[in-house]
Amino acid sequence: MTIRTHPVRLLLLSTAQDEPFLPTLKALMRTKFPEVQLLNSSITPGTLTEIVASAKKNSFDGVLTTNLAILKKLVGVNISSSEASIANYAGSYFKVQGTEFVILNPLAQLVTVPYGKFLAERFISKLVYPKRWPEFPAFNWELATPQNLPALLAHYRNAKLIAVDIETAKEPQVHITSIGYTAVFNDTCRSFVLPIKDSYSVEWMKRFNLLPADKILQNGKYDINYLMRYGAPLHNYLWDTANLFHCWYSELPKDLGFLQAFFVREAAYWKDLADTDKLLYNAKDTWATAMSCLAMINEMPVWAKHNYINEFPLVFPCILSELTGIKRDMRALATAESAQRQVIQETEQELNSMLGTRAFNSGSPKQKKALLTVL
Repeated sequence: MTIRTHPVRLLLLSTAQDEPFLPTLKALMRTKFPEVQLLNSSITPGTLTEIVASAKKNSFDGVLTTNLAILKKLVGVNISSSEASIANYAGSYFKVQGTEFVILNPLAQLVTVPYGKFLAERFISKLVYPKRWPEFPAFNWELATPQNLPALLAHYRNAKLIAVDIETAKEPQVHITSIGYTAVFNDTCRSFVLPIKDSYSVEWMKRFNLLPADKILQNGKYDINYLMRYGAPLHNYLWDTANLFHCWYSELPKDLGFLQAFFVREAAYWKDLADTDKLLYNAKDTWATAMSCLAMINEMPVWAKHNYINEFPLVFPCILSELTGIKRDMRALATAESAQRQVIQETEQELNSMLGTRAFNSGSPKQKKALLTVL
């Protein structure tokens, strides 16, 4: 382990909107990171090279930023300016010419969001206490082809866990466009994506879905419904990162982008790839799902694991209900709907009569608020 011989020095590149909340951040730093020297600047440098040069010259150990202009420089040309946002990239990690960057939420969230300080502390620790974060195998992936599929299947038979994710499209009709798999072995992982183009690829999807390893999904009800439609049920679906996180931090966001930022130190938001490289996006989804699940299982307390044991079995009857549906008498439904519409119409006429108007809209929050104000 590398031992620093000087106090940890961090550079904060903030914005003018952050200024009223700097005292709150400094108070948090004194309490949670007393060994850290934090210097702030609200001036946006012209280039990343300038930031890196300044950080090295002044012996900074890392850079924190809430500045959208700097985020866009870090993300690079692959993501358009309209897509990159601090909200999505909060907690993301970048390394430029040896200098580490971590994105923070706007400092206003330290007081406006109930868990704002908690997240800020966790994200700042990526730079202050890097050794406290688990290390994961680097992300790499490959595209499935008729030539490598047999070898992939043989290799995946030895996996301990397999994270699965599908991508879909609505045109010309709703269908699966690809399915990604990340397999976790003893000390490595391997990811690949199988494009779903024909019955041949569907048959291979069925084979991988039936492998014995525990499967991990992120909010998997959506995926399960599609896979059942293709006759490709997922064997041993035992882990779901959305449910798992809900059993621990029920009030925090549970989308996959947030989970990766929360659990993986050296990872950045990738969801903006959806419109530019859907296959890479699919692969990263499965890697993030697998790594988040491993980190969660390792870190969460016993009581949260017990919550999961109690909650997760309820997912299956819910899925079964969705797949089975409810038998309905459509004629009786139409008759009941007609009767209720008549009741609504008569009630609206009575209300208009009371108000001396012909056009009161009971579905308008603005009009109802005005009426309640008068009353």
